Amino acid sequence: PPFSSKGGSASGGEKGGEGGFTSYPQRNGYTIDRLKQKFGSQSLPTAEVTFDGAIAYAVGPIERGAANLLTHVLSTSRFHVFLHSAAFLRAAEREATAYTKFREAFGRPLAAFPLVKKTLEDLGRVRQQTLAGVFRLHELWQGPGAQDKVRRVDARILLMLAKVFSSIEARNFLTESIILLGGNGIEEEFTDLTRCLRDALINEIWEGPHNLLVTNSLDDLQRFVGAEAIPDFLRRTLGEVPPWGRELQAVVAAAAREDRTVDFWSLAQKIYQGFIERSFREVR
Repeated sequence: PPFSSKGGSASGGEKGGEGGFTSYPQRNGYTIDRLKQKFGSQSLPTAEVTFDGAIAYAVGPIERGAANLLTHVLSTSRFHVFLHSAAFLRAAEREATAYTKFREAFGRPLAAFPLVKKTLEDLGRVRQQTLAGVFRLHELWQGPGAQDKVRRVDARILLMLAKVFSSIEARNFLTESIILLGGNGIEEEFTDLTRCLRDALINEIWEGPHNLLVTNSLDDLQRFVGAEAIPDFLRRTLGEVPPWGRELQAVVAAAAREDRTVDFWSLAQKIYQGFIERSFREVR
């Protein structure tokens, strides 16, 4: 049932007006104090809001606030960032490919130059791998058997790593694509890639910056997987135990000791890269 900060309940609605919309006799108890000016994500307003007797609806057990936030908000938003990254990579690929095919320099299309060609090839490969990873991670996270405890831990760890490294790749390749467009790349009447780049940078901060999520994923590996079971984790997620598997075991074992600081970043990146590469191989 609905509840409010003043203990009230939802006002009764009544049908009426054009289209049969439900109308309510009074506004909900909140005010928007101001809209914030943001670097990116400008199509989604961010505001300072004051709640005073506002009606709200519980999305889960009230005593499990942090767990509800993770289940219904953070995990969903992190997956959305992964999906957005795939979309940004596709936008970058389409515009850069189209532009470099018709724009000429020294009598040749830009796409014919080796370094431009390599950038486009790298962008296409990463875009395909990222999209394949999106579908595979969604199946792992929400597909049949998703309530299995081991599978839930795998999905949670991969969601955090995918959010981090896909947003970095989206930002990097959007920048490369803007550069390929030359002066036109910064002309916002010519291309929409500048808006995509600003939004991609926001995604790097949204629902957990890099250092937080990489640290949390290491913590989950240590708490819920354990050093001894790392080979099993790698087989489930990557399909194999790569040569750096023993290094990962050592890092996870060291993470259990509070007096040790470990470097997990490069290994976290390898886990993500191995996951999307396997995903792409399986869908081809």
